[in-house]
Amino acid sequence: MDEGVKEINNNYPWNPEVINEEDFVYRQVPVQQRISNRGKKYPSESHFILRESEDSLSFNWAKYIDVQKNFQLIGISYFRDKFLDYTAFKIFRFPVNFLKSLSKFKRVEYSPVFNGLPSPIGQPNIKSHTSLHCDAFDDAIRAELSDFCLDNYEQSYCEFDVKLVRAEIEELRARGNDTPFHMLWDFPDC
Repeated sequence: MDEGVKEINNNYPWNPEVINEEDFVYRQVPVQQRISNRGKKYPSESHFILRESEDSLSFNWAKYIDVQKNFQLIGISYFRDKFLDYTAFKIFRFPVNFLKSLSKFKRVEYSPVFNGLPSPIGQPNIKSHTSLHCDAFDDAIRAELSDFCLDNYEQSYCEFDVKLVRAEIEELRARGNDTPFHMLWDFPDC
């Protein structure tokens, strides 16, 4: 999920907001970064390792995005100048109150990514972007995040048939940067 977020731009056109404990955030997980236990595939601890340039984990706030739009966002995002393969991801949902209970929790911060109007093809704006900050993303924190997905699998794993969005993603890709994702996220169905 953090692949396309190089640096968070704090100069965005949306108002600052506080994320409440009752809210949820989504995290996209590449399928190869899952492990299996008790018949369930969930994010491995290594999925939650920060890269050198990162100081937080990226999530998407459910206030502005649902599972379907998560897959659309993945499908119109570039990694190494190519569209991501949205079928190679699964989505997991985390309650904010769980994130706040992590042993080294610092804060959950609304941190939208704004790349311009319109943003470049492959670099959509991400109004839903949220950052989890902890004192350290060590083995203990990574285990807490991974274990949550296993122990609460029915509530955290977002079952979704990605074939249902194939045509939508192809249509969005064909539109280049003329999509709500590349503008201010004004979706007609919201």
